[in-house]
Amino acid sequence: MTSKDAFAQKLQSQIDEWQVQVADYQQAVQQHSGNLQATHEKNLEAVKMALKQAMEIHAQVCAANEDVWKQMQTSAEKNIHQLANGWLDVMTSFQVGKYTRRKRS
Repeated sequence: MTSKDAFAQKLQSQIDEWQVQVADYQQAVQQHSGNLQATHEKNLEAVKMALKQAMEIHAQVCAANEDVWKQMQTSAEKNIHQLANGWLDVMTSFQVGKYTRRKRS
């Protein structure tokens, strides 16, 4: 397996995981109201955009030949790393919000 194939496979696994998380997050957002719901809806849109960007990068990687892959590898890996960090920030803030809400109940 080439490094391109390995990256594409790993990225597809990450995309699959993120799609499940988006669905879960979307259901959870509907349980909130007011400002908290508005904040989570904004975050939900951000993670949907990140997912879309990851899918676009995946498509570019899959379409690239080995020479093009070598040229784009560093930037693709950097972009996915940044998306993953942003994703983690949103999911962490959501988990903290869930905990805080339950604790106050």
